[in-house]
Amino acid sequence: RMMAAIGTVYQGLGLYDDALALLSRALTLREASLDPASPEIAESLSRFEPVAAAARGLVVQVHLARGAPELAERELIARLADLGVWVVAQPSFLSDSGGVAPSPELLLRPFRSVHAAGIPQAFSSDFPCGVLAPLAGIAAAVTRRSRAGALAAPEEALDAADALRAYTLGAARAAALDDERGSLEAGKRADFALLSASPLAVAPEELLTIRVLESWVGGERVVPAA
Repeated sequence: RMMAAIGTVYQGLGLYDDALALLSRALTLREASLDPASPEIAESLSRFEPVAAAARGLVVQVHLARGAPELAERELIARLADLGVWVVAQPSFLSDSGGVAPSPELLLRPFRSVHAAGIPQAFSSDFPCGVLAPLAGIAAAVTRRSRAGALAAPEEALDAADALRAYTLGAARAAALDDERGSLEAGKRADFALLSASPLAVAPEELLTIRVLESWVGGERVVPAA
């Protein structure tokens, strides 16, 4: 699959909520102090050209610099839905830093809005920038609470089933690997974890108490070692 990114442009252009408009925004340089001919801008533009050129099947990874909120407008969500692209996001950043949207027009890590719009969604860790453990990300997507207990945009919470699916089958589908992994089905890789409780059966506030008892990769137990 082709992959592009929405969010922070690391080369100095600042935070952009809409990658589809990045080309025109960058050319005006209204939010940048760089020379229009600088290699940083040229490299940034080349990274985002596939977003303007591609349509269905594109995987859009929602990036952010550490400490910068991941934001989106409702108009952007509607456009992504029309394009039929995938969105890949990192819920564990909610656990790390929480966040507050600077205005009502900007939605903070809008997992529920993306889901409600029918946009296929996958979750990842962005490790080492984010927490690697999927259970921490699932808990953050469901409770919308940081480790410090701060609540961030609770209206954007997902239920546990949707968060679990985004980390498993959703992630496999986004990577075009769902024919071999992402769910427990005959003919697929036997990659799975044995948990102390089901994320679908516990209260949201108990998700972080779930422990991984065993991990299996390719049908072999790797944790604890067999």
